[in-house]
Amino acid sequence: MARDLLQLGDTSEARSALEKVMRDADGGTRSYALVLLARIEWLTGSSVRALELGEAALSSTTEPVVEAEVRIEIAFLSKADRRRGLEHARRAVALLESSSNEATEPLLARALAALLFVECDLGLPLAPGYAERALALAPRVEPQPVSERVRYYIGNVLWQYDDLDGARPLLEASLRAAQMEGDVGSLPLVLDQLSQLEVLAGAWGEARGYAQEQCNEAALSDQEMERLWGLETLASIDAREGRLDAAQARIEDVLAQSRDVGDPMTIAFALRTSGFIALSAGDPGAACDALTEATDIADRIGLASPAGLRHEPDHVEALIELGRLDDASSVLDRLENRGRRAGLPWARASTSRCRALLSASRGDLDGASSWIDKAVRQHSDLPMPFELGRTLLVQGAIHRRRKEKRAATEAFERASALFDELGATGWGRRARDEADRVGSRTRSRSGLTETERRVAQLAASGLSNPEISARLFMSRKTVEFNLGKVYAKLGVRGRAELSSRLEGPETSDTF
Repeated sequence: MARDLLQLGDTSEARSALEKVMRDADGGTRSYALVLLARIEWLTGSSVRALELGEAALSSTTEPVVEAEVRIEIAFLSKADRRRGLEHARRAVALLESSSNEATEPLLARALAALLFVECDLGLPLAPGYAERALALAPRVEPQPVSERVRYYIGNVLWQYDDLDGARPLLEASLRAAQMEGDVGSLPLVLDQLSQLEVLAGAWGEARGYAQEQCNEAALSDQEMERLWGLETLASIDAREGRLDAAQARIEDVLAQSRDVGDPMTIAFALRTSGFIALSAGDPGAACDALTEATDIADRIGLASPAGLRHEPDHVEALIELGRLDDASSVLDRLENRGRRAGLPWARASTSRCRALLSASRGDLDGASSWIDKAVRQHSDLPMPFELGRTLLVQGAIHRRRKEKRAATEAFERASALFDELGATGWGRRARDEADRVGSRTRSRSGLTETERRVAQLAASGLSNPEISARLFMSRKTVEFNLGKVYAKLGVRGRAELSSRLEGPETSDTF
């Protein structure tokens, strides 16, 4: 009855029913009741408490098959401690393989899916053949809720290994099944995975639709964690589409509620998006603070895969903007090593882009050029157009510094076209501004170059140095350097005097 109520989305009644069962139950019945309570806690409260309830269920049974089933559930719910989840998943597989028969095959399929699920978060390579074996063992009609079925979990795993095309049909089929079967309780979880997948794929309209529906369904089912994750995804989309104020307001609310709940995974996800928003707004200091905390949480709970939060490239960029090049190098080494271990194409491509940025920051433009060309090739092979656009922006900036005007213009124009197609208005505008800066250096009667004039105008309008840095796609030190030259050429001492000294018409000369 409690499981049926959970599927119908009546989480509160399911909890009440289970609490009644717990008063007199023992053995396997008590174990199953505790596992369902753990799932409810995971959906509505905290993954820490869910793990505690799950492990308490083990003490109520001595039957190997029941023990295996409980361990499978614990593995899936162990977001607060993935290392312990791995132990439970491996033990479940071992128990079921030692007594394998036709009746236990569906359970073995779930055990294999649980093992893949946990290994994915731990940053281990995708075990060859496990996904295919799990799908082959799973029955055509699985009795459990959609969000506990093998196809759902394998879809979840595949997109995190960058196989978006392989994951999408499994998750879309899961969504259709939940809708057709009236499995209201599973809808938020399936919608969550589809929205995150489509954010990566650049299908932001579809992603927004999934995330909004996730929030609505989660609210109806009292699934607080899923509602917060949906809001976090919406903030991420807002930021990519250039609505930074809306994104900031939304993520601050999500982060405050996540801290109140105390769930580490939810806090980490909110922090990764908070960091991206801050970086996009030209505040590398705030970005670095958020992303450092996200890393600390990920390390504590065992979320070792770069695909878990996908935040390290933003962290590297923030550290470079702050001039903390040694720290940036350390984070980059970590991204490279973990990405290589997990076999993630996205991590390899992001590593190359970050190596280019770091090389350019150290004045090694030849090395930067080699790295960024490699990054563009790698990102071009991935179905992640926003990441390719960001990489092309870096490529254009490096070509411009090398005085390769035609190549710089082509890179910026490619980036602009990608961003416009995605609906990333702020990023598209940035790419067009960068393209406009290529090819000539304008000089006013006061001797200001075009770059100096742009920096001066933005400073006079009230923008801070980090904001100017983000707007013009240059480092904060470069902004400070150009402002210093502006003050010297115009004979002023600060921003307040700039407006009256700036001129309109300029003449131009080439580099």
